[in-house]
Amino acid sequence: PCEPVRAIMITGPATGAFGENQTFTAIASPESASPPIVYTWEAEGQNRTVTHPDGKAADEVTFTWKAPGRYIVSVTGKNICGADVLAEYVVRITYPRRKSP
Repeated sequence: PCEPVRAIMITGPATGAFGENQTFTAIASPESASPPIVYTWEAEGQNRTVTHPDGKAADEVTFTWKAPGRYIVSVTGKNICGADVLAEYVVRITYPRRKSP
């Protein structure tokens, strides 16, 4: 039977520094959701949309911001069995820490 994606959860850093890579993971549920799951990622302050068409129960993306601020990362997950499911996550980007001499 075809099992739709019912929910998506995003995990990742709550804070980070601009100019540094920040990696986020989307986890679809239930784990038995029928593959492939198409993940479409977007983030405020980014000039690109990232789509991974052959996803399984989890997917990962990395974004790098060029300025401090509060940004929303979103991902939509879907498979052929059901409607799109959206999740959002807030990350706060700060100035990099100064290195001690």
